[in-house]
Amino acid sequence: MPYANLRNLMNLYVPTTGLRAVLVQHGENDRDNPTDSTSKYYYKVIDKVRAEFNKPNLACIVALSSFVGARFDNVRAAQLQIINTPGYFAFQGPDLDNINTQTDRPDGIHFSPTGQAKAGDLWANAIADSYLSTISPYAAESQPMASVACAPSNQLTVTQPAGYQYSWSTGSTSNSLTVGAGIYTARLQNGQNKIYFHQRSLCPQLFSPQPQP
Repeated sequence: MPYANLRNLMNLYVPTTGLRAVLVQHGENDRDNPTDSTSKYYYKVIDKVRAEFNKPNLACIVALSSFVGARFDNVRAAQLQIINTPGYFAFQGPDLDNINTQTDRPDGIHFSPTGQAKAGDLWANAIADSYLSTISPYAAESQPMASVACAPSNQLTVTQPAGYQYSWSTGSTSNSLTVGAGIYTARLQNGQNKIYFHQRSLCPQLFSPQPQP
């Protein structure tokens, strides 16, 4: 932790949505560490996610964030080192140390609701078109496609491609589902724990034709 959370999100959403950049906000817990130690672990986490998910130019937008009763320049120096590394695809985010009143940080560290709103505004204002235009996003991956076939009794059989674990909205874990009227979805997981969301399958309610007068 906290890398496990980032890995889970990369597996859960990015195969379907694609990705332009990762927002990085961390540093308060590094206040007692020297600058070179903090920057080393920033590099390690960024390099790890790029290597694990084969996205070598994945951009990171790094906040200046160190405030625990006061700002800590050793932490900020590490963050600026990451941002200013030539060719590293790291960009400066908001300076969150500017949110530092007791109202916004009642315990001297964590944001209150008003502090959270200010942090959100700073993030929104810091993500600049000037560098977004230089970031090439990673596109969504090709999604597995299901096949649909008619089945007896006004039903449909929806079959997912082989090689995944399956979780249907009905609770089924089979790759194939024969169903009546309704809307059905599935979540597919491959061997690398990537998640794919199957498009909705609609089985309409069919009616017997009415006799002609």
